[in-house]
Amino acid sequence: MATLEEGLNTHLRASAAVTALVSNRIRPIRRRAKDGTGDAITYRRKRGGFQHDLSGGTGRVHAIVEISCWSQDYDDAKAIAEAVRNELQGNSGTMNGLDAISITLLDEEDDYIDPSDGSDNGWFVCVVDYLIIRQNPIPVPTI
Repeated sequence: MATLEEGLNTHLRASAAVTALVSNRIRPIRRRAKDGTGDAITYRRKRGGFQHDLSGGTGRVHAIVEISCWSQDYDDAKAIAEAVRNELQGNSGTMNGLDAISITLLDEEDDYIDPSDGSDNGWFVCVVDYLIIRQNPIPVPTI
């Protein structure tokens, strides 16, 4: 079973609508390309954990994943965020390596990152948080 991050990356890269906007520039943890060119998507797991009941682990894992959509044009950043939403919001099942019980959009935020050189070449970023719930195997103690 792929990790959450691997599955998310594979699923977004398999979307023609997403890759038409960002090509293969989909990376973890707000790490854009070294040359800083081209619209992109970055993602990171903000928090999460394993669910338990009175008998122990349930095998359900929940994670809040932050997906940031980057462009030097505000409308393009919004279009990337919309393409990602169309791929994720409300989906479930196995989707190109992303095995999810449910995916729910929680929050959205827009921002602008000023360039360090004082030019007008900053980056617009649309940050979207998703709650992803998935099933993992329950470890069996070996004691």
